[in-house]
Amino acid sequence: GVISDATANPARTSETCVPGGAHAARGGSVEMKERQANMRSMGWHFDFHSHRNIRINHDPDTVGMVRTLRECGVGEIITFAKGHVGFAYYPTRVGTVHPRMRGDAFGDMVTACKAERLDVVAYISFGVDGEAGRQHPDWVRMREPDLPDFYSDDWFVNVCPYTPYLDELMLPMIAEIVDAYPVDGFFFDTMGALRVCHCPSCQRAFQAA
Repeated sequence: GVISDATANPARTSETCVPGGAHAARGGSVEMKERQANMRSMGWHFDFHSHRNIRINHDPDTVGMVRTLRECGVGEIITFAKGHVGFAYYPTRVGTVHPRMRGDAFGDMVTACKAERLDVVAYISFGVDGEAGRQHPDWVRMREPDLPDFYSDDWFVNVCPYTPYLDELMLPMIAEIVDAYPVDGFFFDTMGALRVCHCPSCQRAFQAA
């Protein structure tokens, strides 16, 4: 959903997106048309958790790619608003924008999809946010009182939704997206964050109970 330098050429994609390969796609056969009809409810998801040194939205053909998806029978896409590394793919005011993004990659995808009448679901990594965990160590989910569940200096960090992470970052980002973009829904990934945690916030809540 978010466009990087590795995005496939839409012209080539249009030859291979229909089951049966390039010959079926070009041939205009009855079989091809039947297969396209069966794909009308198809969804498309781009998994896109990019490090800080990856170029984002540098001269992509977003419009061409979305047109190709529509021609292949895709009716809905899941496109990234925030990934596991913690970077936002839109100009957020509350989160961390990807440092090598040009413009508004998420917004460009939403605009292109709406022009082609595709539904758009905003992907948000809920329980993994590298930037949030590194900037706020007290938000990190703890397997044991002194053992983070998962922590990386430049990649993924598991965070606890029972810390201020929820009210100070996650909910404000959702509100930003709802206010700024005509999305049709959200895909909240990594909901395994709602598990046992030994972070200071969870310990205090347990003791108070």
